[in-house]
Amino acid sequence: GEDKSAGSLSNTTIGCPRSESPGAKVTLHVSVIATPARRELRDATRSTWCMSAAQAVAESSGQLAITIEFVVGGGSYDGVDQLQEEAAQYGDMYLVPGLADGVQSVIAKVVASAVRAHASPAAPPTHWLRTDDDTWVNIEGLAQELLKGVIEPRGGDSDAAVVLGPTDPFVWSLFCKLGPTQWGVSFPTGFATVISAFLLRVVAEAAGGMGSPGKAMRLDTGESEGNAEARGGEAAEANVQRKQGAAGGLVKDVWLEDDLWFGLLLHTIKHQQVHDRRFHDYPTRHLNPSPLSNHSLVVHRVQNLSEMMALEARQFAELNHAAITEHARASGSGGHGDDEGMGSQLGTAGVPGAISVQIDDRVVWVDPPAADVHGSDSARSLWCAGYGLFDSANCELLASVFE
Repeated sequence: GEDKSAGSLSNTTIGCPRSESPGAKVTLHVSVIATPARRELRDATRSTWCMSAAQAVAESSGQLAITIEFVVGGGSYDGVDQLQEEAAQYGDMYLVPGLADGVQSVIAKVVASAVRAHASPAAPPTHWLRTDDDTWVNIEGLAQELLKGVIEPRGGDSDAAVVLGPTDPFVWSLFCKLGPTQWGVSFPTGFATVISAFLLRVVAEAAGGMGSPGKAMRLDTGESEGNAEARGGEAAEANVQRKQGAAGGLVKDVWLEDDLWFGLLLHTIKHQQVHDRRFHDYPTRHLNPSPLSNHSLVVHRVQNLSEMMALEARQFAELNHAAITEHARASGSGGHGDDEGMGSQLGTAGVPGAISVQIDDRVVWVDPPAADVHGSDSARSLWCAGYGLFDSANCELLASVFE
């Protein structure tokens, strides 16, 4: 792609696109589940992949329409006045009526945004992307595959192209699987999921079983005072502790994290699951990290404006190197930090097996256990062919390193 220079935000930032074209082959509605205090990330998104989305629409000859909205609670809580002013300024926000925002209102925001997208009167979406505000989206690459009707996933059991018919129900994401004690359900990770129009209707209709968003979620414990009291004693206390800090909500008096709820909702409906490791966390962060490359479609856990701008500029080598350097520094000092510190960010997805490889003064970080890699041949195949990081000679050297 073209070289897009990273820089600082200007004072002329415009809102994200809201395009409608009844004759478009692909109408993509993007709901960005946002945290009210993260204004910097919203402005960064407006100046990066929102602008790319508008450009992609303009160059599509009417074949592509994209609407991007930030979704926050619109109820009564500190800071909502500033959000209303921001919404009036940019016209790209949806303040969910009656909902006080918080980590325990995420499901309510997801459902409300699905209802809003599905109810679009002019041009109902052919596809819906639910994502988070700390996420960079390669919107041109995503839209191109939707327009072709062919998805080319990487890192799954098979990297064969997935051909989709115009009405085929599918979910495109990075999938995780719960153990047998938790129903054995595969569910899409919460930071980015693309679904087709039929499944969007299913999610929207789920709102009927949840009541109004303001009543469905409570920000103190995630459950009604009566139910908390009924649980009583240690059980109630354990339930509250389990939910503190988790992103999700209360559905029919049962607490669920948002991505698990999404997987359970879709589990009984026939559809194609497209597992794709091009949806991943930022290198060295959290549970599903991967090196950044031209193959990256969605990158989660972007922390600031400069990272978002550099991602949009496709400065992947520089960002990979910076992430590796920071990881090595943190590992060398033995520091772990708090919830957002390096220890918890790395999580449990095979980090003890992570390897930092230096070739010709270039450092590349790989995490073979997280990619279910066994042995040097499969490692070389995945990381060389899958991400295009090395030429053939360096691939041979990489194989020897694994051996």
